[in-house]
Amino acid sequence: QRILVFHALIRQVLGFVVTKHGRPVARVIPCPQPPAALIGSLRGQLTVRGDVHSTGLAWEADAER
Repeated sequence: QRILVFHALIRQVLGFVVTKHGRPVARVIPCPQPPAALIGSLRGQLTVRGDVHSTGLAWEADAER
């Protein structure tokens, strides 16, 4: 329900500032175009290099204790 309040607030006042201990840390503003228009908008313009599914670090998440 909170996200609906934020959505309504953004549309009414064209955004708001998020603060932490009284200092601004972020500004939330409405997206200038419908989100659907952003999907696939960079297709063919980006190149993926390397393994994007790995951190490159070994870890033992599946190790038995």
